[in-house]
Amino acid sequence: MKNLKRKLFIGFLATSVAVCGVAGLSACGNNTDNGNGGNPPANEAVWGETYSVNTAYALAQDLGYTGTLEEFIATISGKDGADGKDGINGKDGVDGVDGKDGIDGKDGTNGKDGADGKDGADGKDGTNGKDGVDGVGVKNAYIDDEGNLIIELTNSTTVNCGNISVNSEILQYRVIKENNEIIGYSVIGIGTVSDTDIVIPDTYKGKPVTEIASKAFALATSSSVSYLTSITIGNNVTTIGDGAFSRCSSLTSIIIPDSVTTIGDGAFNGCSGLSSITVPDSVTTIGNQAFSGCSSLTSITIPYRITSISEATFNLCSSLTSITIHDGVTSIGDYAFSECGSLTSITIPNSVTSIGDWAFQICSSLTDITFSGTQEQWNAIEKGGGWNADTGEYTIHCTDGDISK
Repeated sequence: MKNLKRKLFIGFLATSVAVCGVAGLSACGNNTDNGNGGNPPANEAVWGETYSVNTAYALAQDLGYTGTLEEFIATISGKDGADGKDGINGKDGVDGVDGKDGIDGKDGTNGKDGADGKDGADGKDGTNGKDGVDGVGVKNAYIDDEGNLIIELTNSTTVNCGNISVNSEILQYRVIKENNEIIGYSVIGIGTVSDTDIVIPDTYKGKPVTEIASKAFALATSSSVSYLTSITIGNNVTTIGDGAFSRCSSLTSIIIPDSVTTIGDGAFNGCSGLSSITVPDSVTTIGNQAFSGCSSLTSITIPYRITSISEATFNLCSSLTSITIHDGVTSIGDYAFSECGSLTSITIPNSVTSIGDWAFQICSSLTDITFSGTQEQWNAIEKGGGWNADTGEYTIHCTDGDISK
């Protein structure tokens, strides 16, 4: 699909440049003067203040273009006009008049004929023609909020080519405003996209995509998104909302960039096909039940900025076999690892001061807990009711000896 989008986009731009040249701007729409002295309407962004070649390139990438910025500029820039042809050489001069016959000698022989006159000199070369006028190129192209294609030309004129549909497959977005100005976009749904592998772009309409909204892709068992298997999240996203991918049961792979700082409550709850996920160190908050019910998840890396493992974060991760909690975590919430039946070992740092109710309930395979502190420090940890109910016969390995269950 990406290749098709790119072809559609490049073909469309090429057509726009051809149609919107000096001699044919009217074919692409009227100049946006509209009796306003050549200025764009009040609801249009102004070139040089809001848009640039870089935002045009970002738009092109949104629409599927994969070339470099230099290739993009080369694709849309107008070429110089051809040089004028040289003037035609002047014609040869007219031959000189033949000399007069000599006067007959008296009673003598006739005089010789006079010699022919010399040819005239060649005319001078004509003056070279003037260079042709430079062609008009496309400086920027973007789609305004009404869906009109706006083309900014190199001669400082703006052409509105009317409402277009560049891509019939598009995610659903919501505007994010600050001080009544658009500063970015939030993805709120799958829209008309039919791919099994979804890429959330870095930008949309030249603005950063910074958020995946609550329940944006939730309920993958519905007919509209049951095919979703992988997600790549753009590098400007900072927040994955509550329940954003809840019950996406066919989802097997997801790439989270290091721009993300927050993973909301239940963000991946019930993603039973998700086998592995790397949470980047940029993440500072993981909500309640964020990965609950990820029954195929075998391993997880908890980022270093996390200080608290929330309630039921990894509840019902029945395939999880081991986990390491890094130094700096101070609390393990209620039901955090409950019913992780395959969990055999866990490493807990001495920074932990509390373990919540039923935190390791029904971890029936648990045999080893490695604690990076002393037995006295382990015994000082506040432990909730049933924190170790129905676990295996584990041994706690402290720095100064072991403690049996």
